[in-house]
Amino acid sequence: MILPCTREDLELFGRRIQYAPTTHARGIKVVDNNDVKVVIAYDNWTMSSVQMHFWIGDPKYFTRRVLREAFGYPFSQCGRTIVVGVIPSDNEESISIATRAGFVEAYRFVGGWDEGVDLVMHTMHKNDCKWLADRGTLGAAGATRPTSRSLRMANG
Repeated sequence: MILPCTREDLELFGRRIQYAPTTHARGIKVVDNNDVKVVIAYDNWTMSSVQMHFWIGDPKYFTRRVLREAFGYPFSQCGRTIVVGVIPSDNEESISIATRAGFVEAYRFVGGWDEGVDLVMHTMHKNDCKWLADRGTLGAAGATRPTSRSLRMANG
């Protein structure tokens, strides 16, 4: 089941991935038998972009449906045109997952994560997102809506 994250969920998630969510952070989680399997958080919002963070506790729950929900929220519901991911270069598994999801490397800050570890910025533009049902025509009249009501998160 896909549900919105609580503030407590986001704080716990942040500790797992060494991320400090701001008060503007929002997220979704995949839960099975009251056990959180996947968390996707959105933070550092600008007028056109948002940063996406994810944690995958059990890969079998990181499904196409979850990806459609994950990208439908910032692009279709929130009207952002760019999703940004920031990953340390030594986290090859996360870079692989991001690349398979459709992110592309936009910039690499040499030594930006730690000594000898680059900070790699990935981006995905709305028009390039393969997870949206109606790519490229996401104006007000053609906007796709997520299938799950869980993503209709309150701004508060």
